[in-house]
Amino acid sequence: MNIDQVRYTEEDHEVFEVYSRFRLDGQSKEQALIALFEMEYKITPKIINAIKKYDKQIFWSFYS
Repeated sequence: MNIDQVRYTEEDHEVFEVYSRFRLDGQSKEQALIALFEMEYKITPKIINAIKKYDKQIFWSFYS
């Protein structure tokens, strides 16, 4: 078991899905995050770290 493994809630996964849709629409990371804030999603440090570290995987996960 990896002690660094982070568990994400259903709400976190929803944020990642909406984030990936914004990215697919051509928005930058910053624009996508601003849009999430404006939509009043709860953006936690855990989500910010995941976006920083796994942006490409989140972006492309929409297709899988």
